[in-house]
Amino acid sequence: DLTEGENMPTGTKLSFDRDGKYIVSVWATDGAGNHSKEVRREFTIDQTSPSVDIGGVSESADHTGNVTVTVDVAEDLYEDCLVDIKLTRSTPDKSEIIPINSYTLNAKRDTREVDINSDGEYSIEVAATDGAGNRTVSSKSFRIDATAPQIAVSGINEGQVTSDKPKLRFDAAELFYG
Repeated sequence: DLTEGENMPTGTKLSFDRDGKYIVSVWATDGAGNHSKEVRREFTIDQTSPSVDIGGVSESADHTGNVTVTVDVAEDLYEDCLVDIKLTRSTPDKSEIIPINSYTLNAKRDTREVDINSDGEYSIEVAATDGAGNRTVSSKSFRIDATAPQIAVSGINEGQVTSDKPKLRFDAAELFYG
């Protein structure tokens, strides 16, 4: 939807405030009927950031098994949108960055999946930057805890016969919870 104008004076300024692709053609005719060459400019206005959606997990949720995290990125003008994904896994013993390749989105939309199957506290951050420099960052944190607590009983052995009243002790160990 271009605004067309005729007989505009020299020095007229046009505003382009909506996202889209534009073609502007300008030529002049003087009072004697002489025509200038046509000058064309083709350009794109993109002020809208790409959209990023992280699915498959809920923020701060616990999962008891494998999860498939989906990363859905959309860019309306699809001008070389760079997508960078950072996945961090922490356990009580260590913290590590799990490498995931960045990629360039050359379409309106792309969905990728990341399968995660190890116990840990995870943080995923997705940053999408389009060709015009508009940037969106989205992140989620979640936990996978597929390991059952370990329990121990002490103070008496299995099958033991005793005349003393045993003093039983129960102990439990859990990876993430006290």
